[in-house]
Amino acid sequence: MDKKCFGGNLALKIDISKAFDTLNWDFLINVLQGFGFNNIFCNWILAILNSAMISVSTNGTQQGYFSCKRGVRQGDPLSPLLFCLVEEALSMGISKLVEDGEVDLISSSRGSKVPSHCFYADDLMVFCKGKVSNLEALKKLFTRYANCSRQIINTSKSFLFFFLVGFNIAGSITFLMYLVSMKGAFLLHILVLQYSEVDLR
Repeated sequence: MDKKCFGGNLALKIDISKAFDTLNWDFLINVLQGFGFNNIFCNWILAILNSAMISVSTNGTQQGYFSCKRGVRQGDPLSPLLFCLVEEALSMGISKLVEDGEVDLISSSRGSKVPSHCFYADDLMVFCKGKVSNLEALKKLFTRYANCSRQIINTSKSFLFFFLVGFNIAGSITFLMYLVSMKGAFLLHILVLQYSEVDLR
């Protein structure tokens, strides 16, 4: 993150709002079919999902039962596996942006590779250069993913870490102005870290 480049580097920490509870079943089945699971297996998964019932606790007693229309059950050993498969679809989308040159990776030292992103449970970290075009491409991808899967970014728990490295002020100021204009709709928190040439030694 502290490698000097024009405009600085970015790390986006993305949190999905109620990730397990909001997953669209149609999207899940489409993902499973895309990975080669046959119709029999997909119908088994749908039967398991449709068997889930929820109730309301009133004064310590459960009353009424309601069927679910989306989401996977927390505590079910199958749920994390299904969720990881859905996240893989987003992962492939980010990798495709990198392959197509729509997202520029952070420069790395010779002989080493810098990951474009990594997942931990329902949290996502994305690493790229501080360019407006990178954020626009990622924003479009996240919007398409949210429309299909109903996995919405939780802006109150998502962060954008913007590393201003060195004194590339021209590119940094332009990019910061773009971040301020879009933060309400994309990411709520912006952390700016500025290093001087001495700090990097």
